[in-house]
Amino acid sequence: MRELYEHEGIPFDRKVASDALSGLLQTPSLGDVQLMLEDEEIVGYFVLTFGYSLEFRGRFLFLDQMYIRDDYRGRGLGREALEAVEKICPWR
Repeated sequence: MRELYEHEGIPFDRKVASDALSGLLQTPSLGDVQLMLEDEEIVGYFVLTFGYSLEFRGRFLFLDQMYIRDDYRGRGLGREALEAVEKICPWR
């Protein structure tokens, strides 16, 4: 997460980020975090959260964050992540 913020030029506060992540991980009904691995090394991640919309008639899945480390970009990991999101989302 720190790397994503650095990449985007966003100030990173470890405590704030840790608290938010802990809240998400402790409450599965809010969403999920998926890690992208290559040879057991974390090379990226994506975060899915649930929202609720009257316009969309109920719950929706939001791809909140996706990050792939610089050295691993251009290998199709982003496409694979989006395919995984489609499988996770029950409303395709």
